[in-house]
Amino acid sequence: MSQLEQRLPETGGENRTAQILSPELKRQFETLRGHLQRALWLAERCVDDEASQILRTRLMNLQAAALIVIVGEVKAGKSSLINALMGEEVCEVAPGPCTAGIRELVYGGERKILSLGPFRERPDAPDQQVG
Repeated sequence: MSQLEQRLPETGGENRTAQILSPELKRQFETLRGHLQRALWLAERCVDDEASQILRTRLMNLQAAALIVIVGEVKAGKSSLINALMGEEVCEVAPGPCTAGIRELVYGGERKILSLGPFRERPDAPDQQVG
């Protein structure tokens, strides 16, 4: 199971993965993962260490959570963009500057914010939701 699937719990009987990936993209994702796993199996049977390592790296990258960084000028709409992408208000939006530091958003069970100094905030724990 990918980190994406592991980190998105069931909500209201519907898996959140379906909201992020369309059925067609999910099918393509699973097909690609299956091809890479079969290729890795074959490379290992052929004792091709270099190919095996490349394929293991590709599988790990495919199953890793995405990191997206949004940077811009003050009042350029960064928080509004994040809110639109998430489909809910996860970042404060105000007429004046309201996000003066670095904010890390991680999907999880509940919203908690931990201050890491004057310019950095993150969820209370890696599996906690800020977004």
